[in-house]
This record gives sequence, C-alpha cells and structure tokens, in this order.
Amino acid sequence: MSQAHVDLMNAALTADTASRSACKALDRVYHVAYKLARDGGTVWWTMSFDPACGVRFSLEAPPAQDTLFLVGEFGAVIEATRRTKAGEFTPPPVQAEGDVSIYGRIMTAFNAAQAAATIDTEFPAA
Repeated sequence: MSQAHVDLMNAALTADTASRSACKALDRVYHVAYKLARDGGTVWWTMSFDPACGVRFSLEAPPAQDTLFLVGEFGAVIEATRRTKAGEFTPPPVQAEGDVSIYGRIMTAFNAAQAAATIDTEFPAA
C-alpha cells in the first residue's frame, strides 16, 4: 500500500457519511493496525476510528493504547489477499494482539469504511 493509495482511501472516507456516522457512536478513538514484518523492518497499515472525524488510514505506527494489532508477515498477508481477491478465500495469516474487544466496538464503522474505500488493486504473486 502506497501513500497515494492511502490518500485515495482517505478522500473516499471524507465523503462517506456512513462510516463517519458509525464513528460518532464511539466513546473514544480506536485503532486497528496491521504490523507486518518485511525485510527486517515493519510495515504499518493503520486504521483510526475517531468520533470527531471518522475513519482514516495511515502508514504510521499507532499509539499503543486503544489499538488492536494484527501481526504477521507482509508477503503472507499479500498472498492471502491476492488469493481471496481471486475467489479463493484465505484467512489473513495474522495473530491478534492487544484488546480484541475493539473489533466489536468498531465493526459497523469498519464495514462502512471497507465498502466506501476499497480501491481496486493488483496483488502480484508473492
């Protein structure tokens, strides 16, 4: 995921009333962050769910508090995503760390954001 991709998703989310409305029901800001190992470093894909401004994507590490971390290997996640997109459901190869109850709190906003900001992308074979 590039910054240009993130910018397109955030533009779609700025215009999306469903995800913003769902976030307004939250009691505070929550984060879901993919923490992916790649070439000895970490790739971050972070979603923030904010009652004041809705859902935002970032390539930055989230704060430690109020974050559900999904930890895995970059290549394995890309391959699972590519296969799922091709019609072969493959569960994401990640391990949840942190407060897993966050997912239940943000599920409505997450689903709305996914519907509004999914950008068609080609995933090469890993």
